[in-house]
Amino acid sequence: MKKTILIFAVIFAAFGLSGCNYNSLTAGQQNVKAKWANVEAQLQRRADLVENLVNTAKMAMVSFSVRSPMRVRNYSVPEVPRPRTPKLPNNARR
Repeated sequence: MKKTILIFAVIFAAFGLSGCNYNSLTAGQQNVKAKWANVEAQLQRRADLVENLVNTAKMAMVSFSVRSPMRVRNYSVPEVPRPRTPKLPNNARR
């Protein structure tokens, strides 16, 4: 009795393991490659976004460094009014 149960268990295991054939391994490999390609695409996209962010920050720094001296000059030095010259009548001109 124990022998027949052992034989059926071995036969069942053999049929159960027969599902690991070449086609399923190939399909699994293609699935892994496709998912890895998605990962690489996402990493490239993020790298491009970081590069764009760095370039934007650089442009903002340049713009700020160009405008800052003008702003400092405009806000720190009070404007001195020019002296007004009195208007002369038309016949007083030389």
